[in-house]
Amino acid sequence: MFLKRDKITSVLPENQIKDYYRQVFSTPQGQKVLCDMLIDLCFFDEIEENNSVDVEEQNYLRNYANKVLRKCGILNPKNVELLVRALVKMPMK
Repeated sequence: MFLKRDKITSVLPENQIKDYYRQVFSTPQGQKVLCDMLIDLCFFDEIEENNSVDVEEQNYLRNYANKVLRKCGILNPKNVELLVRALVKMPMK
């Protein structure tokens, strides 16, 4: 049986979880895995009725992608300006 989430976090404090996520996804291999996960989790997709995945599932998947990015410390209100600057600097293809 799985432990309740509050029992798990008492084993791994929230700041330590963020450190672990950050370490895992900071390697080149980890970044490729994170990219693959974000694609699988519909992070880059528009939520549409005519998609092969239903709307409710797409919302759930995208929310989980956001949760992973928050655990990495990436999606954070303090990072909004940094994220926007990085997005604007990306090459247009």
